[in-house]
Amino acid sequence: HISTMTSVLARNGEFQHRAQFSLTAAGVQSLVVDLKAGNDTSRSLWAVTIDGEPAKARSVDQGFVVNWPADEVGVQQHELEIFYQSQVDPLTSSGEIVQSPPRLTLVGGTGQKLKIEVLEQDWIVHHPLQTAVVDSRGRFVAQSPLDQVSLLGSMRDNFEIGSPLDLLSRTVVLLL
Repeated sequence: HISTMTSVLARNGEFQHRAQFSLTAAGVQSLVVDLKAGNDTSRSLWAVTIDGEPAKARSVDQGFVVNWPADEVGVQQHELEIFYQSQVDPLTSSGEIVQSPPRLTLVGGTGQKLKIEVLEQDWIVHHPLQTAVVDSRGRFVAQSPLDQVSLLGSMRDNFEIGSPLDLLSRTVVLLL
């Protein structure tokens, strides 16, 4: 099973998420999706699609349930997309943001439940330019260097050598 999370974080702390799952399962009647994974309870569902078609989601104690498509021939791979919103503290100063991906549970025809282990998972986070991401803990590892928070790192990031024309004009201003 493969998952890609794409999230957009606003300065007011609103997170908009799209969770994409590629799943292959046989003998499945429905799928339970737990958005409130961990202690985060401030999440609300916007929409669900299966193979690009809107799917009806029914609310239950563990999250919400969607009917899983029955495969006519063999076991096929299906694409599940979940669109939802969560809220964190506004980005006004330094702090920590903790988010967990949705948890999926398959429900078979006889009612047995089986949690889905996602083997390959990516999470893409788009954040305001003024926000510096300095650390990532847990199962997700940054694919590019994170921001550095230090006086020397800040000086290095702000130091730039301009074009020769820029340098010439600055030198003339200093001489005057």
